[in-house]
Amino acid sequence: MSEKRKSPAVGDLLRTRKTLELTQEQLARALRVTTRTVQNWQHNFATRHLERKTRDLRELLKLLGEYVLAGKESAWLRTKLKGLGGQRPLDLLTEGKLRELIAEFRRLQEGQPV
Repeated sequence: MSEKRKSPAVGDLLRTRKTLELTQEQLARALRVTTRTVQNWQHNFATRHLERKTRDLRELLKLLGEYVLAGKESAWLRTKLKGLGGQRPLDLLTEGKLRELIAEFRRLQEGQPV
């Protein structure tokens, strides 16, 4: 019996959780899926929608790479930011508001105040 190969997206998901120091539950809330879905993905099961569901997360990670020092991503997520109304990016992330975080980075790129 052959072993099923892990998709690159599964490896990306695991690295993302480690880099951002997120629990499975936090990641599930960010992606608006169940914790069980994240667990399945990590075990390479039912990954059919993984790439589509993680598109915004991949975009956020790309932006973090451009604006946050490597290795400081987790600390940044846990810092209250004036541009987010005093909220922590982690709070928005776990409320499933990835697009709002991405919008803040886009404003930063355009030189607008955040």
